[in-house]
Amino acid sequence: MSDSLPDDIMGKIFGFLGTMDVMDRCNLVSKRWCCVKAQWTILKYNECNGLQNLKKIMNRTIIKNMVCLQLIKGDDTYLQYVGSLKQLKTLNLAWCCEITDQGLEHISSLQQLKSLSLAGCEKITDRGLEHISFLKQLKSLNITYCYKITNQGLVHISSLQQLKSLNLTCCRNITDQGLVYIGSLQQLKYIDLGGCVKITDQGLEYISSMQQLKSLSLTYCDKITNQGLVHVSSLKQLESLNLSNCVRITDQGLEYISSLKQLHTLELVRCVRITDQGLVYIGIGLCNNSNISTLIGVIK
Repeated sequence: MSDSLPDDIMGKIFGFLGTMDVMDRCNLVSKRWCCVKAQWTILKYNECNGLQNLKKIMNRTIIKNMVCLQLIKGDDTYLQYVGSLKQLKTLNLAWCCEITDQGLEHISSLQQLKSLSLAGCEKITDRGLEHISFLKQLKSLNITYCYKITNQGLVHISSLQQLKSLNLTCCRNITDQGLVYIGSLQQLKYIDLGGCVKITDQGLEYISSMQQLKSLSLTYCDKITNQGLVHVSSLKQLESLNLSNCVRITDQGLEYISSLKQLHTLELVRCVRITDQGLVYIGIGLCNNSNISTLIGVIK
């Protein structure tokens, strides 16, 4: 069956195989499989394969086509070699808990990079984000559970004007002042502030001018009140809003956001002060919009 598949499809399939299987064993199958390695663009590398094997891979001509890399349990030493992959567009370092700011300096020259995940890299600080600020083509950045990030780190992120997606879940040292800097990212369409427990209504005012925003998560931002939703109601392109565990919000707050005519997903898990009247406000607001036939996912 493999002989009937186009080379580029086979190359993508190789991305799901073990790294060393592709590098060392394809040659043993057929000449075609050996040639198809040139279409191999996705690499998933586990630390258990060892640093020496990574060095060996980086010296192969085939690796020059690699555009997507997921590193599993690597540290700063591995990033020295990753920094040589100048054509990389996607880099997933999620839960590489030993990576530090110094490691991020090695990847600051990846000027083609569009997507970067640092989720769970808990040793990273604001200094690390200063290195990331050189990645001007970046469109998606995930720094979930990077607990040491503060408002100063967001100053660095604010220089990434191509960003469309930013995940700050559980960056619990971020305050309203940090959202002043995020508010300058006018291309942002998705932002997750879940678990950023220091954010208040004032912070939402700072991002209320982001007219490209389509998705906003405020789950566990328990300082948010109805007044904060007045600011959210200015986000006219908003399609998805997560207010789960925002325990201070009442029916009045839902009346404010009922003017969001593009909204099709609303999550209210454990919003204990919401009653049936709040859902009535939402329903009436949507019924007044003849341009959408939408499913409102109100999860109680």
